[in-house]
Amino acid sequence: MKHGCPNQNCNYHQKRESIIKDGTFKRRDDSRIIQRYKCKSCSTRFSSSTFSLAKGQMKRRVNRMVYELLCSKMSMNRIARVLRINPKTVARKLDYHAKRCAVKNKNFRAYLRVKQVEHIQFDDLITIEHTKMKPLSVSMVVNAKNRSILVFELHGYLQTACLLKSLDENMGSARVNI
Repeated sequence: MKHGCPNQNCNYHQKRESIIKDGTFKRRDDSRIIQRYKCKSCSTRFSSSTFSLAKGQMKRRVNRMVYELLCSKMSMNRIARVLRINPKTVARKLDYHAKRCAVKNKNFRAYLRVKQVEHIQFDDLITIEHTKMKPLSVSMVVNAKNRSILVFELHGYLQTACLLKSLDENMGSARVNI
C-alpha cells in the first residue's frame, strides 16, 4: 500500500502525488519481500513497513504466542522460558500489543460513533478483593447484538448492612468508617 512522504519538512508530507516505487528488500526475520518508495520532492526513501507498529521487530513469529500467553495469565518470565526468548523481548512485545489494542479500541469507538447502538444491556457484578471485608462492584453496559462492552466501571468498597454488622462485631467502637 502506498503511503505519503514521512518527512515533515517536505512540501508533499503525507501526500501520495510525489511517491514512486524504489525497489524492494528482503526482510531478515521472516524473508518477506517489502516494497520501497521514494519521494520525488525531497528524495526521502521509506518502505511499506515504515508505518507499521511492528517496524523494527526481529521476532514477529512470536507476537501471537506472546499475546495468547499474556491473555491466559502466564507471567512474563515464564513466557520467556517457554518460548525460549529473552524476558526483555516479552516486555517489548507487551508494549507492542498495548499499542495495537489501543489502535483497535480507537477504531472500534469511531465505528460506534458512526453506527448507533440500538439495544443495550446492563450488568452488575459484586465480588471481593482479597477478603470478604473488601467487596467491589463492577458495572458494565453491553451491546446486546454482538456482546461488545461499551462502558466498564469499577466501584470502590461497598458498605452493605451485613458488612457493617460484621465490622461492629469484630472491631466494636474502634471501627473507622470506610
